Amino acid sequence: MENKTSLTLINKEGEEVIYRKDNLTMGDVLKTLEFQERMEEEKLPLSKQLEELIKFNIELFNNKKITRESILSGIPNVDSWTALNQPIADILGIDSETEVQGKKSQQEK
Repeated sequence: MENKTSLTLINKEGEEVIYRKDNLTMGDVLKTLEFQERMEEEKLPLSKQLEELIKFNIELFNNKKITRESILSGIPNVDSWTALNQPIADILGIDSETEVQGKKSQQEK
């Protein structure tokens, strides 16, 4: 497990820009766990979950270039959930591929 995470956005010129957060802390872990617990408890509709994921990433990276608008226009639709959940997986040390497979298996039951 690495002590960093990143978020890749496509800028207005069509170029990929990678934003990094190095030196993740226990504070990041706590905020992430609190976020996940809130999402599970509140059982929000998917659109609200997506809004909350966007807010979480904006706060996590704390970079003026990462805004709601830059996220909405800078992540392709097919990558939206994966891209926004990857920092959570990185912080908690979860292999995102394993997590996705586990959720698919649960849905099939």
